Amino acid sequence: MSQLEFVERVTTQALAYLQQARAYKPTPEEYIKWVDSHPSAIRVLLLRRGMAACWAGGSPSFQDFILTQRGHSVHDYMAHQLSETDYLRWVNFMDDTTF
Repeated sequence: MSQLEFVERVTTQALAYLQQARAYKPTPEEYIKWVDSHPSAIRVLLLRRGMAACWAGGSPSFQDFILTQRGHSVHDYMAHQLSETDYLRWVNFMDDTTF
């Protein structure tokens, strides 16, 4: 599998993981906890935007935060979706990748 095919596959799986968040409704406490996990300059922007807009807008970090809070880890999800070889490749890829 080429690097591009690999990236496309894990991206598809990561998006499927995030789509699971649709089953949940974040609480105001979770929203504040998520906001507080960001640098102070970004907190102001997130608070101005509001919880409903952040959630409805599909913020990947908010979705991941809620899934993690509810006991759903991206690592566990990917381990179940990918072969062992691809999972280890994904872990190494994520360790080496900056966005």
